[in-house]
Amino acid sequence: VFGGLDTLGAFLPTEARETGSTLHVLSLDVGEWTTKSFRGRGPGPNMRIYGETCTALKNGMVVALGHESEHVYVLDFERQLWMTPTLVGDKLKSRMFHAGAAFVEDGAVVLFGGQNRKTNDDFGDTFMLNLVKLDED
Repeated sequence: VFGGLDTLGAFLPTEARETGSTLHVLSLDVGEWTTKSFRGRGPGPNMRIYGETCTALKNGMVVALGHESEHVYVLDFERQLWMTPTLVGDKLKSRMFHAGAAFVEDGAVVLFGGQNRKTNDDFGDTFMLNLVKLDED
């Protein structure tokens, strides 16, 4: 489980709130939750990310957009490392509540739709992210 609003319905980290970039992992073998930390520069606590997509890959996941964010991050589980893909082509507009699907064999993630409450836009567009070159941060 990654990102989103905390139990108090807020973004800002306090003692009672999580940072919004904590990754929680459920072990299906023992039924226990653990918190994981990774190297690199992933989404930070001030990114105001919620309504993002977390799309599973073969050995990681892609975290895309969310609320006011135009950023895309890749988390490599094997190397325990956040990476930032180099995006080329059409610019992704910030959005939330969009859908994501992975084409693992092709190294691609497709993003569809969503909305931006700040600009009052509803999106019906589709973007394909080809994960060809990743920059290690």
